Amino acid sequence: MSDIVDDQPFGEWLKEQRSQKNISLEEIAAVTKVHIAQLKMIEEDKWAQLPASAFVRGFLICYATHVGINEEEVLRRYKLVMGKNLRTIESALPAGYKGVHSASKPKVRVASTPNFQKAPGANQVNFTETPLMTPKRMGIIGVVIFLLIFLVVLISLGKKKETTEPETVPVEQTQSTEAVGPEAPAEVDASNVEANAPAPAPKHTLELIGVEESWVIVKNGDAASNGFSLKPKERRSFDISPRAQLVLSNAGALEIKWNGVLYESPGFRGDVKRLKLPDQLDTLKEKKYVAPRKVIEPRSTPAVAPIEPPAAPTLPGALPGSLPGQAPAPQLGLPGAPPAAAQ
Repeated sequence: MSDIVDDQPFGEWLKEQRSQKNISLEEIAAVTKVHIAQLKMIEEDKWAQLPASAFVRGFLICYATHVGINEEEVLRRYKLVMGKNLRTIESALPAGYKGVHSASKPKVRVASTPNFQKAPGANQVNFTETPLMTPKRMGIIGVVIFLLIFLVVLISLGKKKETTEPETVPVEQTQSTEAVGPEAPAEVDASNVEANAPAPAPKHTLELIGVEESWVIVKNGDAASNGFSLKPKERRSFDISPRAQLVLSNAGALEIKWNGVLYESPGFRGDVKRLKLPDQLDTLKEKKYVAPRKVIEPRSTPAVAPIEPPAAPTLPGALPGSLPGQAPAPQLGLPGAPPAAAQ
């Protein structure tokens, strides 16, 4: 890396590098999020109007990254420019002025803590430190330790007495047993034995009804589990005591009948489910019996015989074919002649 040639200003050198890449300040400001006014101040070498040096270094790193300049070269030139400006300021100050120091050799002034013992009235204050272990504190600690040891000893003696204490047998009882002989076993009341005996484990009946083919594992109490394939319309019964554990590979492919009560499928098709019966019996839904619908056949209407009209009454002297209630037609002929025959 070469030093600055021909004393070219740092800002002008940055602007020249940017112009060669044909990059505008607006583009750098949009990408790096650095205000365009601060970028102009950097290219115009207006360092007094810029923020602290740490911020300016960040601006320069973003500038160099976007333009494609070596970051180390940019920071080196910036350091030389700032050192030159500092030497210019020091040369303008009067001789013997020590307020500004060189950046290469910073000087730090360490503030000394004030001595409060030399303050007015400090002689009246007693600065003697109290020791941590005073006789009073040591006595209290000793008493506490003694009480703890005494308590531990009492507890250990009580436990030892409980473990080593033999059973005492009355003298009269031993003498009577030696003289008479072994005691006859006492009669045991069967009713008390039955009352004190543990209650037998409840027994249940389990029946699995297949709707579709599925794999089922049934574990009865502490016995080994039993796995099998349940076919459609297949029924399998088990005697359960005291409880059963079921593993269903297809919870919607079977129905459960527990103690004669039929329950719906415990899940949907394809669900893998574990059941503990009768603990989880309340999670099952009882299946209600629905009677099949009766098909009502239409009523057959009986055949009706046709109704014949009643015969019309014939009046005396009426001609055949005359209507009822019509007067008979007059007969033509000679008086005393017999009536003409019907045609």
